[in-house]
Amino acid sequence: MPEEKTRVWTVRELMKSAMEHLHQKGFEDARLNVELLLAHALHLQRIQLYLHFDKPLTPEELKQFRTLFERRLKREPVQYIIGSTSFMGLHFAVDSRVLIPRPETETLIEQAILFRQRYPVDAPIQILEVGTGSGNIAVSLAKYIKHAHVTAIDISQEALMVAEENARMHSVQSQIQFLLIDIFDRTEELFQKRFDLLVSNPPYVPKD
Repeated sequence: MPEEKTRVWTVRELMKSAMEHLHQKGFEDARLNVELLLAHALHLQRIQLYLHFDKPLTPEELKQFRTLFERRLKREPVQYIIGSTSFMGLHFAVDSRVLIPRPETETLIEQAILFRQRYPVDAPIQILEVGTGSGNIAVSLAKYIKHAHVTAIDISQEALMVAEENARMHSVQSQIQFLLIDIFDRTEELFQKRFDLLVSNPPYVPKD
């Protein structure tokens, strides 16, 4: 992006310049990157950018976007920059305390929903999630599976703080119990309980 501090930029002009700059730097999904960052800076939905193409940015709005854009140029993930991501049609808070949910993990939720169909529709189902991270899996299960009660464990207290925030955001905190537990330690609080389903999407599993 040009560094013309006195220039008045419109949404259209800024998007075009920023996308070209990201392309030159070898970024994939340049358009999506710019849309997310600019929408965040302007407190708009992405679609609203195209409804305000000719809107001139104020100096403060331009400064806010430049700050976000410079972080992206340093290869910081967009989700950490804007503080959220989408998963299963829901928004989740994310930051450097947790890994970013990946779209393909939605398959895990879909399989759990299919598994639920084996049980009577009004029967409660107990689910254990190992390594909850941001809580995206636990929250999605609680949100989309009727009568689901989820026990979500993680070895990171900081990750559990993010997960609990996301559970509150989606009003499913009463359906989820978050526990600070290492699955390789036999913990009576966990292993005395019976579960119908165990789900996990463990990161960085060594081949051995």
